[in-house]
Amino acid sequence: MGCRSIKKAEVARNHLPEENLPGSIELLELDLADLVSIKIATKYIMNKYVRIDLLINNAGLMAPPWTLSKQGLEMQFAVNHLGHMALTLILIPLLAKIRGSRVVTVSSGAQYMGKIDWNNLQG
Repeated sequence: MGCRSIKKAEVARNHLPEENLPGSIELLELDLADLVSIKIATKYIMNKYVRIDLLINNAGLMAPPWTLSKQGLEMQFAVNHLGHMALTLILIPLLAKIRGSRVVTVSSGAQYMGKIDWNNLQG
């Protein structure tokens, strides 16, 4: 379970029903707003695991105050889109090892109301 804060991740993990989860849940520090953090986390995953059966992308920001990521990208776009894309693209070799592997990306209904100004992705 990739999370920005291991401390908060431990609290979340403790609320998951053990009987429904096979094995243990490993916590991994991962900040989807930071491409360097994504590289570090995916390097760890690639070195530790030989395959991925399922990747669930579930991070998201909604209308934060104007903030830039460490790489200078608008924060909501960096987390909700670019971070998930970078994580998934790097992990594709592990996903490709399993026939029927899946990537699930969770989003909100706001996608139906929002508009993207393709000439100003920093907007």
